Amino acid sequence: MHLFNTEFGIYAGTALVAAFALGAIIHAVRGAGGTAALRRGLATGLVTLVSMMLARLATWACLAMLGGEDQSAALAGWLFGLWPGLIDTAALLLAGKSVLGPEGLMWFATIVGTLSGFFDGLWATHNFKGLGWLSLPLDTTWGLSGTTNGVLLHLVNFAWADHADEPQRGVHRYRQGFRFKSGFAFTQGAVMSGMDGHPPDTPLHDHEHLHVWQNRWFGPFFTISYLGWMAIMLLPALLIPKSGVNAFLRVEWLAYYNNPWELWAYSRGGYRDANHAMAWSVAKTLAFAVPFFCLVIAALVIAVLLVV
Repeated sequence: MHLFNTEFGIYAGTALVAAFALGAIIHAVRGAGGTAALRRGLATGLVTLVSMMLARLATWACLAMLGGEDQSAALAGWLFGLWPGLIDTAALLLAGKSVLGPEGLMWFATIVGTLSGFFDGLWATHNFKGLGWLSLPLDTTWGLSGTTNGVLLHLVNFAWADHADEPQRGVHRYRQGFRFKSGFAFTQGAVMSGMDGHPPDTPLHDHEHLHVWQNRWFGPFFTISYLGWMAIMLLPALLIPKSGVNAFLRVEWLAYYNNPWELWAYSRGGYRDANHAMAWSVAKTLAFAVPFFCLVIAALVIAVLLVV
């Protein structure tokens, strides 16, 4: 398990050149003059390189602390990527051997960091003045699991979803793009999708922007607890009837609207009908959320202790 080796050096050099060239070409096509296009290309290349190295370093450090075995790679995959954790856990349960392992996970993180850095550099996403500089390292280290899904959202949206040109705001806003339901937006990592009509400083933008920082502040705990809440609430939503509320709405309210992360975000903006028959108050949400979050933390601590 090597942090830096010849293969990584060749990859990093190639990625730097490719990001510079693509960044310069894209900005030239968008109307930037020759010198401006080259500057934007250079910035794209440098941000790509920094993001790639931070993602690789964070994953290497996590694996080193956990022991660097297949089980460690599966746990680190859950914490810093989600999908590799799911893949390796399934492989360990079914075949007794991981698919990615430590080396594969490091390369997975390296590629995610590369793609995230490319899109960040291309759109000049980060403001490196004041505390704004924290957004990039948080996205590519502690918040890497959300950033992984953000990269997937970029790849789905990039060619057609109309990325807003809003530099140095710390987020990506696609006016169109993937979303689960009409009238709703969808945010993963620092990528907002389906945000037409919701520019900065509007209620829905404030809602989605908070999700971006929830991922940066709470990292893997945010991702795992958000999904865990949805999974736990699915069964009672399907089995416990509520007068005048069909099963779909019961799932939507218990798993989504009453999710403590969403309740927090709705306090910043967006519409949630507090008078709905399924709506929980803040007090009721906290009464369920506090023990739930304690269980998630305990499960994570036990998982770490089992593999160290």
